[in-house]
Amino acid sequence: ESRATLAKRFGLDDAKRWVFIPENYGAAFGTDRTVRSPAAGGGKIASEVREFALRSFNEAACWWSKLAESQEIELIVRPRPATALSNFTQALREVAGTIPERLRVIKDGTIREWILASDAVFSSYSTSLIEGAIAGKPVHMLAPVAFPIHLNTEWHSMVPSVTTFEQFAGSAIDSRAQLAGAELGTWAENVMMAKEDAILGLTKYLSSIRTGDTHIPQKVPSEMIRGFDHNNNGVQRPSGGLAGQVRGIAARVYRTVRGSGPSDHESDKFSDEDVHERVTRWSEVLG
Repeated sequence: ESRATLAKRFGLDDAKRWVFIPENYGAAFGTDRTVRSPAAGGGKIASEVREFALRSFNEAACWWSKLAESQEIELIVRPRPATALSNFTQALREVAGTIPERLRVIKDGTIREWILASDAVFSSYSTSLIEGAIAGKPVHMLAPVAFPIHLNTEWHSMVPSVTTFEQFAGSAIDSRAQLAGAELGTWAENVMMAKEDAILGLTKYLSSIRTGDTHIPQKVPSEMIRGFDHNNNGVQRPSGGLAGQVRGIAARVYRTVRGSGPSDHESDKFSDEDVHERVTRWSEVLG
């Protein structure tokens, strides 16, 4: 959806500056019991992740509320898809007191739509910052609390961090901050983006296999896979490094809290009116 469509749908002021915040504090909504359960492989790390998420959310929520009250902007916070909107808004009220009119908590719409429609993007270690940088938007990393060392990754240094409310407010309302995150965008395009037509690239790859120029690794034996899964016989499970382990622990914590059934995801619930609306919108696009 375009900015104009989103503005009309959610009652946003198209003339104001839109600041988009896809939050990334899922571990903050767990409990001590659910953290301890999946923490056998890294109990201390899991506890640190949850403590970091709680402190970060509490501080950031106050920033959002304060900025939305004092500036003529639209501050759009998008909770994680698996976080119930009611739980998120309740936590926000408990921390910030009230939710100002210009602090919009919206789960509908895709990350991509909101990034393209907004004037600036803020988040913690979410890869949505990479998407924002690729889209040419000014991006900043919310860091009211210092990141645990095991959450850091190579691209974090390419994003300007805001560690105080004053930095956050200044960056959010500064229309001249267009270059913020430009280094990240260049890096992402060089490292992650395809350099040629995908079909042509696949054809070349398959051809190189046929001619023997590309070697196909042997299939991993099933007993080795079992060893990876259970850390048997001294075989370490491949995890993509400590940062990958931490993210895995955080994900397990969150799945334990929220569950994985369809009923736990608000976007899985739809009515006949929703179906009709989507069919109508696609008909307009496809003709």
